[in-house]
Amino acid sequence: MKVLVIGGTRFFGKLIVENLLSEGFDISIFTRGNIKPRFSRPVKHIRGDMRDYPSFISKVGKYDFDVVIDNIAYNGRDVESVIQAFKGKISRYVLTSSTTIYRVMRYTNPVREEDARIGSPLEVERETEGASSMQSGEEGSRKVLFRIADEGEFPFTIIRPPVVQGEGDPSLREYFWIQRAMDGGPVLIPDRGLYMFRHVYASDLARAYVLALDNEKAVNKAYNVAQREILTLKEYVQSICEVLGVEFRPVYVPSELAERCLGYKPPYFRRQVLIPNISSAEAELGFRSTFFVKWLEKMVRWYIEEYGGPDSPGYDKRALEIKFSEIWKKKKLELRTLCS
Repeated sequence: MKVLVIGGTRFFGKLIVENLLSEGFDISIFTRGNIKPRFSRPVKHIRGDMRDYPSFISKVGKYDFDVVIDNIAYNGRDVESVIQAFKGKISRYVLTSSTTIYRVMRYTNPVREEDARIGSPLEVERETEGASSMQSGEEGSRKVLFRIADEGEFPFTIIRPPVVQGEGDPSLREYFWIQRAMDGGPVLIPDRGLYMFRHVYASDLARAYVLALDNEKAVNKAYNVAQREILTLKEYVQSICEVLGVEFRPVYVPSELAERCLGYKPPYFRRQVLIPNISSAEAELGFRSTFFVKWLEKMVRWYIEEYGGPDSPGYDKRALEIKFSEIWKKKKLELRTLCS
C-alpha cells in the first residue's frame, strides 16, 4: 500500500510514519523540508508548501497513492486542495483534527463524536463565529468532508485527539510540570488542581492511524482517540513527582490571581472540562491505550536522561513563582489566624 503523509517529520507525525513503515507500507511525505528526520527505512520526500495550493496539487498529482494522511490541514481550503488532488484516486483520506472542535458546541461529558454535528442550532453557530482560528478551521474542514460524503469518491476518516503527550513534544507542555517538580521548589497549581482531562500518548495515537487505514467501519466517520484514564491536574503532577521520587509540594492558588500577578497560564489547566468518549475507537478500530502510569514513566525518564533543549515555557519566571507561593501561603495563614 502506498501512503502519502502530509507532514510527518515531527512528534507524533514521525511516529505515524514509523508505524506505517513497520507494517511494510510504501511511504512518501510532503513537507517544506525544514526538518529532515532519520527514519528506520527509506521514505520518499516531496518538498513544497501545502498552502501554495496550485503547486501542491501539481506536485502530489504526479504520484499514485492508496491513502493520504493529512496532519497539517487547518481549514476548509486546505482540505479542498487535497480533494482536488486526490478525489476518485485514493481509498482513504485520514485527517488529523482535534477535540478542540467540541469547545464551540453544546455537549455533555463524555463528549461523543456526533456532538460536533453539521447543521448545528443557531446559538451554536453564533458561538462558532467567535471561536479561535483553529476551532473555526476544523469546523470548515469537517463541513467540506461531510458535504462530499454521499458522493462516494472521497472516503475519509477523521482522527480527533485531545492534548498529545510524549517524548519529543516540541511544545514542552509536559516539561513545564516535570522541570518544576525536578527543581524541588513548590509547584503552583490553579484552583486546587481539580480540572479533569483525558489526554493521549503520542505512540498510542500513531497506532490509531494504522488501525483506521483500511477499516471499512471507519469510512466517513470521526473518532476520538485518547487514554482511558481520566485524571485531575493534581493527580497528573503528583504522578510526575512519584516517578521522579521527589516530594509533591503543591501550592494551590486561585487561577485568576496567579494569571493577573504572574501571567501564569500552566499547561493542562482550563475552566471548561471536556472528556472525549473513546468507545467508538475502541469498538470499531480496536484501539487500546497504554496505561497512563507506564507511558508517564517512560516520558519522564526521557526528559531526565535524553532531553537537552531549552527550559520549559515560563521557567525564566520560576523565581517569581516561588516568591508568589511564599506570599500566598503566608497570607492564607494570616487569614486563618484572623478567622479562628
